Formats: sequence, structure tokens, C-alpha cells
Amino acid sequence: MRLQKIIRLVYIPHCMIGLLVLIWLSTPIRAQIISQYIETESGTSPKGIELWNNTDDVLDFSLFPLRVLKGTNGGSLRLDFELTEGTLAPAEVIVIGTSDMQLSADWNEAPFYRENFTFNGDDALAISYGDSITDRFGLEGSDPGTHWSESGVSTSNSNIALKFGILTGDESGWTDPSLRFQTLSIHPNQDVQQSVLEGLGVPPTSSKVLIDEGWKLLSLPSKESRLSDISDDILIQGVPGSEYPNSTSNVYLFDELGEWSTPVHTDSIIPEGLGIALYQFGSVSNSSSYVQTILDLTGFENTQNVQVPLHRGAPNRFTLVGNPYPSFFDPQYLSINEGAIQNTIVTWNPQLNLYELNNITEGFWIAPWEAFWVETSDALVDSLLFPSIGKQSGLFPAQQTRAKSVDKTRINFSLSTDEIIDRALSLVFHEEAAMGWDTFDATKLLPMNTSQGFMAFWNNEHMHSVVALPHQLSAITYLPLEIKVFDRSKEFKLSWEGTETLHEYTRILLHDSRDSSHISIRDQDSITFKLDSLSQETRHRFSLSIHPHDASKITQNEETSLTSGFHLDQNYPNPFNPETTIRYSISQSSYVKIEVYNTKGQRVATLQDSNQQIGSHQIQWNATGFASGIYILRLTTNEGVQSKKMLLIK
Repeated sequence: MRLQKIIRLVYIPHCMIGLLVLIWLSTPIRAQIISQYIETESGTSPKGIELWNNTDDVLDFSLFPLRVLKGTNGGSLRLDFELTEGTLAPAEVIVIGTSDMQLSADWNEAPFYRENFTFNGDDALAISYGDSITDRFGLEGSDPGTHWSESGVSTSNSNIALKFGILTGDESGWTDPSLRFQTLSIHPNQDVQQSVLEGLGVPPTSSKVLIDEGWKLLSLPSKESRLSDISDDILIQGVPGSEYPNSTSNVYLFDELGEWSTPVHTDSIIPEGLGIALYQFGSVSNSSSYVQTILDLTGFENTQNVQVPLHRGAPNRFTLVGNPYPSFFDPQYLSINEGAIQNTIVTWNPQLNLYELNNITEGFWIAPWEAFWVETSDALVDSLLFPSIGKQSGLFPAQQTRAKSVDKTRINFSLSTDEIIDRALSLVFHEEAAMGWDTFDATKLLPMNTSQGFMAFWNNEHMHSVVALPHQLSAITYLPLEIKVFDRSKEFKLSWEGTETLHEYTRILLHDSRDSSHISIRDQDSITFKLDSLSQETRHRFSLSIHPHDASKITQNEETSLTSGFHLDQNYPNPFNPETTIRYSISQSSYVKIEVYNTKGQRVATLQDSNQQIGSHQIQWNATGFASGIYILRLTTNEGVQSKKMLLIK
């Protein structure tokens, strides 16, 4: 990806145009630098260099010859190689060296020029384009003896490459190679025996992303990336090696241990494919100006598959992973070694400051620099694989049709006031979904900022962001809707979209237990509500009832009787200490008895014993004075009996 150049028009007197043309012809662009250097023990091979066009222009060697100059053992520079034909496109590389380097260059589709170089680790090199030197390797006139070496980087018997963030050549030379280079491997002759020299023929990657104030979930899209690679663009604090190491950190990792942690050091390598949470500060002057920053990362692109350890050992565990490539990635290629992950991945929308749900089977792209959450389906899965075949070319690659077309319906819910608070909630009907937990469901991931509130389905004793059901239901299904909001002064709006895709005879009712009212979600697309004076939440105030296709045969009078259905919800919280809430619904006026039993079958409490009207109801049980343990909650009405287990822990 390359930013367009800004062209500034200025007035030039006619008398100066000829002079400017002569200056342009005699002063070629500083154009290429050594991006990789391979040297093996004296008298052996491979030996060679990779040159990178670090400009936005095509280099034409027929106009301005490429020359490699060598200063042997501290001697003056002499011509060692010259190229007077061909071109080099912007951001591309060429490889010049011994014949055993050609396979690597061909493998990575880089132009190769054979040259039996004889340089050793104590020989300086210089690169020129025309008559201008564009880069120096080592220091001419200085003899280090056998090689230059510092901080684990050596010019002898090594395969070394430009460090991340090095974008230009060095015209003065150096005696410390670690200032500009990092070690890819030692004993390059062993790499040759494995057929491919690491990194050779792969251009250094320069990738940019624009971010603004607030939290971001990012993935650094190059090999062996470090926070120091972006700290020149953005303030990093609270991490050893940062400008303010003793301040509160603004960058965190969430790893396979399931823990948020601060990076060990700004120079510590962030594992490829692992995401980071990064906070971009606003203006220090407290002005209202809009803060934007361009993060720029230069390094070597991951050309191989990338495997990322996951937070494993049980289902419903999340790991923050990220696109390891500087190109779009198609998540349908994601794979795991054993077990499974959920089909839903969760991304962060920094403009709206909320999570969004994406299904890996439904055709979307993970952008460069983008991190996201994956959830385990079972205890078997332990790692996630980003295969390189999933990389997509182009700025915005065309969407592809999935191999298997499925019959699905998705109803998306949104909670808002004057702005959207949460929209990561979906009810899905899918031809392959089953009742209960499967890979089409998803656990609710709480927002990074819960101060305004959130919503979730409460199903099978878990908060869900996605509940998936089969199209054919055998009975009415109930879904309590948990909504937490914290501002009684505001009016909240719960809205939904996607009902046009519902089966013709599928009926979904939204119930409000405050007044026992209900609506069909086909008839309107939203409701508004405010908090009462008794509560700062509406935990199970709302619920959905999903009626099977044959519900179309129900008469209007019968429909009224289905306002809430007969259902006992799991108490919440559970386990609890000492108080818990019990919610239940009845579809007709009835005598209601709610009792609590211990595991010996002895009744220990009666919570309700009276006639009640149709609708949803709730009561609390305060278990102060009761011993820790399992208790049985029993609901008895004219419609039948239902029971739930409760766990009291003190």
C-alpha cells in the first residue's frame, strides 16, 4: 500500500528550466540500500546482498548504472560489480550474489544477478546509483580485523537484514552493524542446504495505519515486531524502555494464559499473530482538536504460516490474536490442530468504541494491523494457524462466494441512547445449528468500557452474544435478555434489524416484565425505555419467545395466552451469596407455588404461594442463615412443574 505523493505547483522562470534539467540529469535520486547481507566463511559461499528500492520511482539502470564498490581490509573503494540494464520497481528488491542464492531469489520472485563476490566480514561496501553513493555497509578506511560485530550482530558467517524502522541508506558508514541490522541466521551455508535462505528476495515491509484517540486492538504486521518499532510515532508509557516507564501502561497483551499483562520491554518481541490493546492519548492541552496518528512499521513480511497459542484447556476461553500479514486476510482459511473455535470472532470498532460480531464463514476480510478475539469451543484446541494462502492482494480485495451456501437468518440487536452503546448481539437461525451450545453460538465478551452499559442473552447459565437455533423448533423457546445500563436520566432504545429474513411463519415476541406487555418484532423495529427508581439495571426485564412455524395456526385469543409462556429461569447470580433473583413466566392466570428444597428432599423455604396473573415475574431469596450447598428450586403452577439447581457458597 502506498500513499499518493502530494505535488506542489510553483512558478519557475523560463531561464531556469534548462539549468534545472541539467541538475536533474546529473543528480540521480538516492535510490537503493542494502536490505540484506549474507557472508559465509572465507573462500566459501553463499555470499551476496539484497538491494531495496526505497523510493516511489522506478530505477532505470540503463540511465544510471548500479554499482557495488568494495573496500578490502580497510582499503579504498574499488568497483566490484556493475549493472547497466534493467529496472527496479518501487519497494522491490534485487539479489546479487553467488549461484547458490538463486533458488531463494527465484522462490520469492526477485530478480537475481550472479556475481562471485569475494568480500569478507572486514570488507566495506558502498552502493551507488549513477555517480551518487546511496548506502554504505561498514566503514571504508577502517579494518576491524576479521569482522564488525556488536550486540550479537556480526558481518562474518551470518545472514543479517535491516532492522525494523530503517528506511534510508547510511552515507557515512558504521563500525557497529547492530545499529542498522538484525541477525536472521548464522552459518548461512546450512540454510542453503535447506534450499531457502531466510528472508532473501522478500522486500522489507513498510505498512501504515491511521489511528485516533482511544483504545485500539492492533496486530503488528511483520516478523519479530517490537513496541520500539512504533514508539517513534506514538507515546508508549508504563513499559520498561519507554519514555515514561513508571506511569500507568497504555499497552497490554492478552495471551494464552488468559491474562492481561504489560510487555516486558519495548524491545521485547511481540509474538507474531498476537494482538495488543493500545491506548492513543488525546491532546495534552485538553483542547478539542481531533487527534490522529500514523503508525509506520518497516520490517520483513511473514511469508510462512503463523501459528498462535490460544488460551486453552476449556471451552469459552478468549485469546486476542491479530492478522500477522501486511495484507488483508480471509478468515475462512483459519485452522486449528484439534478441537474447534467458535465461528464468531469479535473485532473492536474504534470509531464507535464498541465490539462488533463477525462470522468467519460469511465472507469478510481482516484488515492489516487488525486484532480480534477468538473463542475456544472445547478443551482440545490449543493453537490457531494463519496459513499464508489466506493473504489477499489488492487494497480492498473482492469478496468471494463461499463454497457452501447455507440457509441462515440473522437478527441483530442494538442498544443506544444518543449514541450506540452496544450492538454485539445476534439471534441466528441456521440450517446446521442445534439446540444448546455449538460453534454457531458465542459467549458475550464484555466491552472494554462498560460504564454506559451492555446487553446479552442469558442462555444455559451463560451470557451469550450470539444464540443460534435451528429453523425447525419443536417447542416455544425462551431467551431472557440481560441489559445493564447505569443512567436513570436517559431514555434508552433497543432496536433490531433482519426480521425480513425470518421464515414466513416464525413468530418472535419481545416481552417486558414491568407491565407484562409484549410485541411482535415483525411489527416494529425498536422500543424505548427508562430505568425505574429501584434499579440501575434491567437484567431480565426483557425476554424473547420464539414460536415454531406451526405457531401461525394459533388463533388471536390463543396468541394472547402465549404472552410469556410457562418457564422457570435459572436463578441469577448462581452461585450466590446470600441473595439471588428468581424469574419465571406463566402463560395463563394460575395458582403459583415456589419452594426451595435441600438435597435430602426437605423443604426449607416457600417463596411464593398465591394466584398470579399471566406474564413474567421475579422474586428474591435471601439465604442468610442457610448453610453452603446445593438447593433445589421448584415452580408449581396449573401448567406443570419445573425445577432448577441453585448453589449457595459462603
